[in-house]
Amino acid sequence: MLTKLEHLENLAYKRDIHIHNFTFSKTKKAACYHELDGVSEYKAILLDKPNIQNDIEKILLFAEEIGHFETHSLYLIEATANSPIARSNRLKHEAKAKRWAIKYLIPKNEIQRAFDNHCKTDCEVAEYCDVDLDTLYKAIEIYQQENVKFDFPLEA
Repeated sequence: MLTKLEHLENLAYKRDIHIHNFTFSKTKKAACYHELDGVSEYKAILLDKPNIQNDIEKILLFAEEIGHFETHSLYLIEATANSPIARSNRLKHEAKAKRWAIKYLIPKNEIQRAFDNHCKTDCEVAEYCDVDLDTLYKAIEIYQQENVKFDFPLEA
């Protein structure tokens, strides 16, 4: 069975998205790069691996960057520097990519499977889903916004 990271790597490969190590100058740990010259297209995800704390963070960052390509939520970083409208658009693109990533990493049926496999607390469900608690809570919030009902209560 493939890990979530392997699934993401396979998806990147299928979408012809290249993966590169890259050192960022500030607190950024990942970015996507897209170049289209009218004849060819080049897509890449840049990961600052030495600054990524653990595999769970790497998976979430990787999924979010793929989410930018999957949802066509791409923007120019330079264009968002000084314009309030551009910053607002950047935030919308980031939210769209993050939502895609969370739904990809934790499909709603996986949360139900966790309960069916005797997970009783939110920590157990997060561990079963191989994500951190924050990501689990965001997934549950997303599914609640979509009126998804789960057949169990989570104990804190």
